[in-house]
Amino acid sequence: MTSEPAAQQSAPAAVPPRVTVVDFDMPFGSMIWFIFKWTLAAIPALFMLVLLASVIFGVLVGGVAGLAGLSQIGQVRDVLTPSEVSMDLAARLREAKGDDANALLLAALRNAGKVCPAVTDRTPDAFGWWTVQCANGKSYTVIPRGDGAQVNDK
Repeated sequence: MTSEPAAQQSAPAAVPPRVTVVDFDMPFGSMIWFIFKWTLAAIPALFMLVLLASVIFGVLVGGVAGLAGLSQIGQVRDVLTPSEVSMDLAARLREAKGDDANALLLAALRNAGKVCPAVTDRTPDAFGWWTVQCANGKSYTVIPRGDGAQVNDK
């Protein structure tokens, strides 16, 4: 049985030497081929990164829109601002159909300080005035003006 010297037993494992590259010699044709392959490999990676970014962006924008109450974009609103109502209401009512006309009339009523939970019936007359029946049983006459609407109890 031979014993090794004590210095060899306690010696630490060999540490790989540090290397610094000071020059890189590659033929021009090989370099062009390498860059071409590198570009081709980047195309699917770029596609995946764009897909991932669009999913993350969609989730963030959807979450913020949901929290801010903007999830009904594209749907008919039942409350319009006074400036939206005053933008040539007569022309907008002539073109509006169904729920859009109800939303315009409801906004005109609310902007005039009238209480109308929902429009149940609306009838235009020959002069462009509208008779509006509300869900609470009240009736109003809405007279579109260039700067909004005049609303009278019926």
